[in-house]
Amino acid sequence: MKKAALLVMAAALALAAGAEAAAGQRTPLLQEGKKTLFERVITRPDCRLVSRPGESAEGEGVIPFSRFYVYSRKSGYLEVGPDSRGHVSGWLKADCTIPWKMQMTAFFTNRVGRERALMYKDQKTLDGIVTSEKAVSLEKSARASLGKGGSSSVVSQEPEAYVNWQEPGRFYLLPILDSAEQMTADGNYVRELNVASLSLDSAVGNGGSTSASDSGSSSAGASGGTGSGNGGQEDANSVGVFRAGVVFVVDTSISMQTYLDQTREIVKDFYKALDEAGLAQYAGFGLIGFRSDTRAVPGLEYTTRIFADPNDVTGSDDFLKKTAQLKAATVSSPLFDEDSFAGVAEAVNSIDWSGFHGRYVVLITDAGGIEGGTEHASTGYNEETLKADLEQKHIGLIAVHLLTSSQNAKKNRESAKAQYEVLSNNSYLNKPLYFQTDTADHSAFRKQVLGISDLLTAQTLHAYNGEKSIGSTISVLQEEAKKVGDNDIKRLGLAMQLEYLGKLLGSRAPSVISSWISDLDLAPGHKPVVEPYVLLTKTDLSNMADRVDGVIKAAGEGLRSPETMFSQLKDIALKMGRDPSELSGRKSAFSDAVMAEYLDGLPYRSEVTAMDAEDWAALSYDQQDKFLRNMNNKLRYYRKCNEDTDKWISLAEGADHADDVYPVPLRMLP
Repeated sequence: MKKAALLVMAAALALAAGAEAAAGQRTPLLQEGKKTLFERVITRPDCRLVSRPGESAEGEGVIPFSRFYVYSRKSGYLEVGPDSRGHVSGWLKADCTIPWKMQMTAFFTNRVGRERALMYKDQKTLDGIVTSEKAVSLEKSARASLGKGGSSSVVSQEPEAYVNWQEPGRFYLLPILDSAEQMTADGNYVRELNVASLSLDSAVGNGGSTSASDSGSSSAGASGGTGSGNGGQEDANSVGVFRAGVVFVVDTSISMQTYLDQTREIVKDFYKALDEAGLAQYAGFGLIGFRSDTRAVPGLEYTTRIFADPNDVTGSDDFLKKTAQLKAATVSSPLFDEDSFAGVAEAVNSIDWSGFHGRYVVLITDAGGIEGGTEHASTGYNEETLKADLEQKHIGLIAVHLLTSSQNAKKNRESAKAQYEVLSNNSYLNKPLYFQTDTADHSAFRKQVLGISDLLTAQTLHAYNGEKSIGSTISVLQEEAKKVGDNDIKRLGLAMQLEYLGKLLGSRAPSVISSWISDLDLAPGHKPVVEPYVLLTKTDLSNMADRVDGVIKAAGEGLRSPETMFSQLKDIALKMGRDPSELSGRKSAFSDAVMAEYLDGLPYRSEVTAMDAEDWAALSYDQQDKFLRNMNNKLRYYRKCNEDTDKWISLAEGADHADDVYPVPLRMLP
């Protein structure tokens, strides 16, 4: 890659630092019909930057999907720059760029239990499918035509196996160019998204060449392209070994002894079953205990403790030996809530999950979690930020909530349920894996946990003894997913296997310059097809964190009214969705008219942008206080992202690390 091209990419992703634009400084063109939003484009794979319109020299190559602001037009060329501060880089042919109205991108969800999403040539065609009572059959027909070598209405389709964009070398871009809301024939609303699609390796490696056959129908196309995994070869040993890791995170407060003993016995039983099948090496069980604030009650001994690490346990006897000291506390805490978030965080951050393809945490507790940021919390986590960490490592959490009959427990029940439903909400399934069990019935608890362990370990057995060819295994998994009904835990196991097979196959996203997709599956149930993210540089993330921190601190010190604080947070949130660079050196002074313009056409809303001033004013003091705590927890998440060096993505080999990006889920923005 030429150094000049890398510099162009650096400029395209960098944010301008400094003060307000000086008088007379050039500003970009405005988007059509807008008074405040600047016109931006992203580059196609064949773009070259030249010094003058129509220049005969080839110019310097530009990294595909670089973002530029448009300053002027002339003779089929665009004068572009990396920011809105008057810095101009040169000229690009207009037909090698794509208008980009917002900062949002998307990633495909794990498609277990649903058909592959189709990428249509135009919105009109997609409209006709979405609004039809025969939407499912029309898509089936279009998919069949694509499989036979081509379709007049479809340019490509989602990869057959899940593409984990967090895996090295598998990152892809799916920027949202435009959107529209449409009602389906059964009365549900979907968002029709105009997207581009490009795998990073194809952009850098072969210039991002595209065709329908590259991602539509051939054996390579079935996966979205061949990759590094096994070179697309489905030999007799291609499926390999699927290993599952299960870590029980167990409340060890004074009321839990009976359930601790039962949990140990359940794990013992499963090790025995795996031993008998000769498969014990393909599953690992761990156990972490948690209590409450030892600063308040030193007699609790610990807040969290790892009794057994699934990487170190050699079998049932070893597990029992390592957990022999697992006992309930002998003293009680003045709080009913326990530090369950600390226990789960210990499982996420202290266990090495890299050797496991199926990754599960089973939380067992009879109380709610101590909210991060409050006096007795040992971490800054709440359910939202902890969920984001679980998703980063592709860990599925299952919450088993023991319902006790005490008066305090009954008061705590609904708030605990709300916490654990958020924490266990699985992005693969789009629903929480939350289960309640009455403590009066000890057999019910054993049956519950036994059923969970049975299903999880069964996935290991299935994967090891299943179909040997990757392609046929994927088909088997999808057929199984259709048969499992409401068995969400089994569906989760199948989803993790699909991700594993995608890694083996080297599955890649298709290369498509522009297409239209529905964000929800059109079959009954309407499962999400994509999830929105925002790609942020370190400067973006730091600016946002600093601004949010400043607003919250000022509000806490009484320097800003609740109304002013809400308005300023909304300002930040809207700019992050539209154009994060507008935070740099800009005053936070949105008028209602400007806010409305930033909201117009935005396909997805964050927590703050989904509210208006009346919604905010209607919140009680306790609700507003919880809102502020949630913002503080998000601040912790932003700072952790900044420090998480392994997750930052370089969009070009050799580019400055200041230009690396971090995909932040939209729900984690203010």
